Amino acid sequence: YWLVNSHERITGYNRIIGEEETPRSLRTRLCLLQADRRIAGTDGREGRKFTFEQLKDIVLASDLLSVELARQTVLDTICPLGFAIGTTGPVDIGPACAVLAAWDGRANLDSKGAHLWREFWRRAIGAPGGLPVNPLAPAIWNTPFSADDPVNTPRDLNTLLPTVQAALADAVTAVEAAGFALDAPLGEVQHSGIHDEYIPVFGGTGTEGAFTIVSPSGPLGESGYEITYGNSYIQAVTWRDGKVHAEGFVTYSQSTDPASPHYADFTREYAGKRWHKFPFTPEEIEAQKIAQYTLRE
Repeated sequence: YWLVNSHERITGYNRIIGEEETPRSLRTRLCLLQADRRIAGTDGREGRKFTFEQLKDIVLASDLLSVELARQTVLDTICPLGFAIGTTGPVDIGPACAVLAAWDGRANLDSKGAHLWREFWRRAIGAPGGLPVNPLAPAIWNTPFSADDPVNTPRDLNTLLPTVQAALADAVTAVEAAGFALDAPLGEVQHSGIHDEYIPVFGGTGTEGAFTIVSPSGPLGESGYEITYGNSYIQAVTWRDGKVHAEGFVTYSQSTDPASPHYADFTREYAGKRWHKFPFTPEEIEAQKIAQYTLRE
């Protein structure tokens, strides 16, 4: 609650509500940065206010704050080594570094390298000195958290840590062991884990600093990442001619019955980022009505 607005903090309340002036997740930090950069006009989009279409684009953009914070450092400091020592020994990281350098840095269906980064990042921060914080281990960040700059700290990945270098080596090994190319598009790796048909799913994990979030049911394996949890109900709202205009998704789809035509309908639409207009007025609701049931005692 204390950092809803990065420029107007809400502090001084009872601790039972939550911790104040403590490190925020990468996902929270990205959310704040997205708003700040839009208002400042520094996110590459037109203007300095949110249009409806810009809002929808940002919500599903699949940016990853960990990439912004650490990729270039990895490319500049670890990749020139050529090899990294992993759990099973030295690993040639040259091909992986080429993939990471060419990757668009996002977790969209056509993003080539997102799975490789995820495997690296979860190992890097899962080691001592990563997250959760181990006070007895060297810090994974060279610039620690500051309550005076909670959106931009901690930062500056400590690539001198052997665990960080090993994380890249082990990521390469894990991707290859699962049978995927290092530059496979994410849509070929990540998919719905609750539907019988293959429905690709975009998005990254909260740990990676994704705002468009997914949660795989397990580690990367031969079947890729099976997504059983993540973004659920998404709605963007504006007003047109004084009337409410809402578009969105029910990402899990509208029915849990495999025999229903609505079992995977919205999941397919979400995969294609095809927003649907939601009904608001009685007339709109009637026009979109699928069925009507009467509950009786």
